[in-house]
This record gives sequence, structure tokens and C-alpha cells, in this order.
Amino acid sequence: MPTINSPDIHLSSVKLRLTLDVTYLPGDESIETLMHHLNRLVQIASSEGLLTGETAAEVDVFDHKVTIAPEEIDEDDLASYFRAQIENGNLNLDDIAVRLARYGLKERFEFLDEMTERMRDASQLQILEREGKNSPVYYKEQLNYSSRKS
Repeated sequence: MPTINSPDIHLSSVKLRLTLDVTYLPGDESIETLMHHLNRLVQIASSEGLLTGETAAEVDVFDHKVTIAPEEIDEDDLASYFRAQIENGNLNLDDIAVRLARYGLKERFEFLDEMTERMRDASQLQILEREGKNSPVYYKEQLNYSSRKS
């Protein structure tokens, strides 16, 4: 793999990544407005030639996405979640290598989004189990009750 300090290596193409995280104090501005401004930043940089500057380089392809960054997950909480999944039989030991590979290849924010959702679902299921509301009978009763209300 070429390094930044090896100018004698000429590549047919190279993919670079710019990461920009912005923490706003939004005041009265909507999230959509702030996201629009970040999108415009990239559009202007592209249309004004700022991605290559005064060089011989050309942009072949570029892509960008403005999203709301997920909250960080504590490593101990994540480890506890996985431990509970293994102990409850929800995560087969044979699948661990595949999951490690899949999670390792995911983009960081995609991983955080998925794990936040999985941990939230598991937490809600634990609440239902404590309240005795996780049985098929409970759900059938709830469906019947819902259909009677309408």
C-alpha cells in the first residue's frame, strides 16, 4: 500500500475519505436546515474545483452522505449485550466468527446504528418478559383487543 511520503508511486486511482463531524448548538434552526448546509458545502466544494485544487488530478467519482451521527456505545455495555445474547442462546457460538467479520467490515456509524437498535429491542423484550407480556397468548389478546377497539 502506498504511503503519503512515496511520490514515485503512480496509481491509476486512489480512493480518499474526508470525515467531518459537526456538533451544532442549533438555536432555532431545524436539523434539516443544518443538514442542507452541510450538503451545500460538499456541492460547492465539488463545483468550485476544491476537491482537486490547482493540481492535475481529476475527480472520477465522489459520493457523500449527511446523516445524524449515532450516539456512542459504551464498550462494557456492548460486551454485556453480546454476553447476554450468547447466554440466552440468541447468538450461536458457531456464528461468532461470521458476525465478527461482518461487524468489522461495517462502517463505524452503520455498526453503531445497528447495535443501538438491537440493544434497544433486547431491552424492550426484557421489559416485556419481566411483565409477562412476551408470550404468544399476550400478543393474541392484544391483537384481539386492538381489533375490537376499531
